Amino acid sequence: MASSKTHNLLGTCIHQIRPTLVEARLVTEKHTCDAAYVVSLTQELCEIEANIFNMEETLGLHSPDEPVEAIPEQAEQPTRDLNWIRTKSGELNLRLHGLENLSLQRSS
Repeated sequence: MASSKTHNLLGTCIHQIRPTLVEARLVTEKHTCDAAYVVSLTQELCEIEANIFNMEETLGLHSPDEPVEAIPEQAEQPTRDLNWIRTKSGELNLRLHGLENLSLQRSS
């Protein structure tokens, strides 16, 4: 039963996360001229990273001794550029695919 709940929760999260990751991969230089948009997208990517970490932890992919990178507060975040946004969204997308595959393997 717990495996089913984890699979359903993961599926819900993935469907909520994926549109933001696609948007981040499609961002252009023109978009990065809008500071509010960049800050908003950066915050969303940081929240997604935290959610993915929590899902990985739930599935037992992190050891208890593994250091956890702190997610910077909004005021502490350095200015993010186009390359950072695309790189981060690509990294998160790969981690999300790994979670999907692992979840599917465990549910079958």
